[in-house]
Amino acid sequence: MKWKKRAKQTLAMALTLVMVVSLNVPVVAFGEETISGPSETQATEDISTFGNSPARTWQEVVTEQPDGFQSDASTVTISTPQGLAWFGKRINEGQSYAGFTITITANLDMSSYEWFPIDAKDGQLASTTINGSGCSISNLRIVDTLYAGGYEGYYAAFIGRTSGHPLAISNITFSGANIAPNYYDGVQFAVANNASSCAVLVGMSQGSLTLENVSVENSTIVAATKHGAYVGQNQANVTMTGCSVIGCTVQGEYNYASVIGYSNGKENNNGEKISIEAPGGITLVGNKLVFKEMSQDFDVFVGASGLVDYATPVYGLTGGKLYATGADFYTTDDGATTFLLDSVSYPVERCAVGFEASTGDVYYPSLQDAITAAASGQTITLQSDVTIASPTTIDKSLTIDLNGHKIINSVENDHAFNITAPNVTFTVNGTAENSGMTIPDTNTTSKGLIYVAESGSGSTVALNGGTYVGETTGNDKSGNSLLVSTPVDKQMTVNMNLTDVTATSNKFIAYSDIRDGNGSLNIVVTGGSYSSTDGPTFGFGGLKQSSTVSFSGTGVTAASNNGYVIQIYSPVATFENCTFSNTGSSTDKAPTTTVAVSGGGLADIISGTYTSNHHGLYVYNSGGTLNVKGGTISGEEAAIKADALGSAVSIVNISAGTITGNLVPDEKSKFVITGGSFSVDPSKYVPEDYVATPQSGGTWIVAQREAATIAFDSNGGTSVAPITGKAGLTIDDRTLPEKPSRNGYTFLGWVDAQGNKVSELPATFPAGTTTYFATWEAVVQTDPGTSMHVQVTQVADEPDQPKPVVTEEAVQAAVSSAQSALETIKQGGTPKGMSADKAKEIRDAVNNLPADGSVKVIVSVNAEQRSDEHVTGTDKTSIGSVMTDDETVVYFDLNVSMTVQVLDHDGNPKASIDNVPLSVVDEPLLIEIHVDPELIKNKAVRIAHVHNGVTEIIQPESIDRETGVIRVYASAFSTYALLTSSNVTVTFESNGGSAVAAQSVPFGSVATRPADPTRSGYVFAGWYSDQGLTRAFDFATPLDTSITLYAKWSGQSGSSDASGLANTGDAVGQSVVPLVIAGVLAGTIALCAAITLSARRRKL
Repeated sequence: MKWKKRAKQTLAMALTLVMVVSLNVPVVAFGEETISGPSETQATEDISTFGNSPARTWQEVVTEQPDGFQSDASTVTISTPQGLAWFGKRINEGQSYAGFTITITANLDMSSYEWFPIDAKDGQLASTTINGSGCSISNLRIVDTLYAGGYEGYYAAFIGRTSGHPLAISNITFSGANIAPNYYDGVQFAVANNASSCAVLVGMSQGSLTLENVSVENSTIVAATKHGAYVGQNQANVTMTGCSVIGCTVQGEYNYASVIGYSNGKENNNGEKISIEAPGGITLVGNKLVFKEMSQDFDVFVGASGLVDYATPVYGLTGGKLYATGADFYTTDDGATTFLLDSVSYPVERCAVGFEASTGDVYYPSLQDAITAAASGQTITLQSDVTIASPTTIDKSLTIDLNGHKIINSVENDHAFNITAPNVTFTVNGTAENSGMTIPDTNTTSKGLIYVAESGSGSTVALNGGTYVGETTGNDKSGNSLLVSTPVDKQMTVNMNLTDVTATSNKFIAYSDIRDGNGSLNIVVTGGSYSSTDGPTFGFGGLKQSSTVSFSGTGVTAASNNGYVIQIYSPVATFENCTFSNTGSSTDKAPTTTVAVSGGGLADIISGTYTSNHHGLYVYNSGGTLNVKGGTISGEEAAIKADALGSAVSIVNISAGTITGNLVPDEKSKFVITGGSFSVDPSKYVPEDYVATPQSGGTWIVAQREAATIAFDSNGGTSVAPITGKAGLTIDDRTLPEKPSRNGYTFLGWVDAQGNKVSELPATFPAGTTTYFATWEAVVQTDPGTSMHVQVTQVADEPDQPKPVVTEEAVQAAVSSAQSALETIKQGGTPKGMSADKAKEIRDAVNNLPADGSVKVIVSVNAEQRSDEHVTGTDKTSIGSVMTDDETVVYFDLNVSMTVQVLDHDGNPKASIDNVPLSVVDEPLLIEIHVDPELIKNKAVRIAHVHNGVTEIIQPESIDRETGVIRVYASAFSTYALLTSSNVTVTFESNGGSAVAAQSVPFGSVATRPADPTRSGYVFAGWYSDQGLTRAFDFATPLDTSITLYAKWSGQSGSSDASGLANTGDAVGQSVVPLVIAGVLAGTIALCAAITLSARRRKL
């Protein structure tokens, strides 16, 4: 039947094809798309020539109307390159689309063939609107195509010529066009030397042209003359709205420009007007004009123009001319350096170089003129490098944008800028590359760049970026500095913000000392790189209570002999992530340093690196506070030094950081160290609650002493208060606390986590928490001649881990088992779990009981939580063999032992058989494991037990998830493990049937009923949760613990015994682990349980 199926498929495909063809349904993709050719069936494979050129044009290959061209009486819709070619071809053949609306509905890639210009000189496009619908025409190419009529390279454009009628083009982008017409001499192509009236849009516009939202981008126009991006030669009005020329190159000899190459109005005075209208006007960005002849009157917007009406200014235009916009860049191919603009000669690379500065679109011949004319708050933009020969007054808020230029300060015996009015904000923006200010070497008397006079109190100086270089005269007493200076000891407020500045000077970069006045100083230095070659770099003095200084991410290199990088006199200062270095030489009288604090100042070193040939940091003898909170401090003589004279106080606080070098306070100075790393021992400066700890490699780490607690676990007795202190400190009174009490028990004493008896407190506080555990004894008189003493010990290696607790029921069971064991021994037997030798030794001692003597039996029950290192590898491996991959574990040790003493009538021991281990008991002991309830929340819990090399699983007797109490019966003693998991395991015991795989399901979820097992001669009768096959299992039951399910079978005859086995004599599969293991108490029970509630997961 295969051939029938294939025949049906073929028939269906054929019918579908017929339907598509008959309905003339085009196959298109939704959304805007870029259509490139050739793909129309009308394209022919013949290569034909046009004129003298062998080039292949779109109009040649499209010979019939394509699907991408649809028209009616007044509209045309174009959706493919072939459709656009057909449109042009029909116009060139005489078809008129006057008054039509032409709509382009797709992005058209014209790269496959050359374009032949549309010639509409006879009115074929009169009053026509071409709407690009936001689409693009890309890669329009006119290189090897000549205009009809034999003109070499004339009218090379999308539309070669228009008639004297209106034409509107809107909402379209021409990108990647290459308009560079050549001519063909029969052998090769060459540049068409007479190429003229060329453009991307219209070669010659003879009627009004309206352009709205039309962009020309990344295109090239090369001709001899009269060429531009939009129009080559214009003979009528042109109106532009929301247009742009971006990234284009225009090259020629004369009469060409970025937008329109030539407009007859200028030459013929016909009154043609070029209008730039709102909204949007026109934007010129990143275009390139390549000149050859520079003698023409030239406008980079319109090559030769009539009246230009800028209703909305062109970007960067002033008064109808393009001035220094940065948007157009100019080069020449013959080395010319200037061109004429309105009879003024300008360098080629930038228009209006004759202007030093501008505000908005207004240009000024000098910076001083711009400052005088600017309104308060206005930005002045430099248009060239500026030399200042006389002081410039700043009496209003201004921003100077250096704009990639430099200000050269040639002012002698003064500053370049003097701020004389109060509350002025003077900002210098130097973020553009090559921006900055300099003081030339010839100016040997300069006082610096910016000065805030006393009358300028409240002013702010902000420098954003830039490079500043120069030397100034004077010293720290004169207050002169490269960047910013103020008068000394004047009553004023000064604000200074330096951001990402690069500055180099001989001495001060910035200086302000108003400390004796009633004002404030606020300095913020962010980033930047500073260098002083022969003296201090920064000096700031102000009122401590109101002045602040902040350095962040700043680099400073100084060669300050006998001096500092920065001095803080009185203000509060912070230094974060800075790199300060002082390589200057020094004497004892005036040592070099990086940060110097004096006059009661305060400096916080947060982070960074501070290095000096002499002292890394210094508190001068006039006093102050230095807080080292981080960073790296080093000095060859001293990392940190402090002096104090008279009533001055010098304080150094170190809480963090890396300190390399000596610590040198004088007798009146104070060092307090509470943290950090040191190359010398800092112990003498460390308070009692802290400690300096030596490290390998010869360093010291200072840290706060760890809080220490000695806790007392009374194990069911009255509570005992903990003792707290600091690790390593002396415990003055080593007496243990008062004994706790417990009803029915006698307190035996305290033991540590390993069960060792504790007689007194340690000499010093151990780190962390140390817990001592109370041990108890209960006395049970079994008969007149025998007393039973049960001693209970409960300890934990890790106090935060689950803890085992011996219940009262377990105590009674231990007594009962001990009695049973003793009777067995008396009768000549050996209890289970005890060696025959030990049983005989006890029997002999009891049989030799003195007259009026007695027997004392001490049963020790020990429950101990154990860490990994206290569990044998063998036990861990055994427990690991029954664990699932996602289970976690905590170990315990449970052990029971007995000591039998024979006493005379005075109670003196005549014989003692000590610590006889009992590995099993005949009455199980109920043990509780107390855990944090969160540890078993939504977790399955089970117990693993290793005894005599055999590992078994015990299900807990109960689990109280609210209180975190797990109860389990134990009758054989050694290592235990409490295992927890987010999953439960369901094991299937098929009782002789086929094997059924175990399931692991999330806690609280249900198991999936497996396929029924099979067994020859039997019928499967269901799964049961007990070995006796009395409780049928409901698979809808949520599971909170691992279980084993047992298969029940019925004989095929229908008869079965009580176990569900058809009289075969088969036994039901044995339980993996009985909950109670019978045995006889013969000694001390050691219980080691591993609990899988720790956060640490183990796979063993």
